[in-house]
Amino acid sequence: AEYMGATSALLTGVAAHADQLADIKKKGELVVGVLGTDEPATFIDPQTRQIAGYEVDLVNAIAKKIGVKPVLKQIAVAARIPALQQGHVDLVAAGLTHHTERAAQTDLSLTTLFTG
Repeated sequence: AEYMGATSALLTGVAAHADQLADIKKKGELVVGVLGTDEPATFIDPQTRQIAGYEVDLVNAIAKKIGVKPVLKQIAVAARIPALQQGHVDLVAAGLTHHTERAAQTDLSLTTLFTG
């Protein structure tokens, strides 16, 4: 099966509502749920012991664009959408594929990865 949309909820907290963006700017940080186990998307760099990957690069660019500090929070696969819905993270950069059920639960970004 084709895997698409590795960061499909990447812009979730940012693009959804202006008041959410204002809240993120007010607190000065963008809290992002990442897996940290999905190389090359997000993984623990063995030399620095920090979470790295192309989704981290995207998150850093978004945080810079809106003028806040990115804060990466490692979450489990099953916790991705619940963490977002419960406000534990502002957005998720954690390998979500696009499908109707997820689209009904949250705002999805443009697809950033196609494989298969």
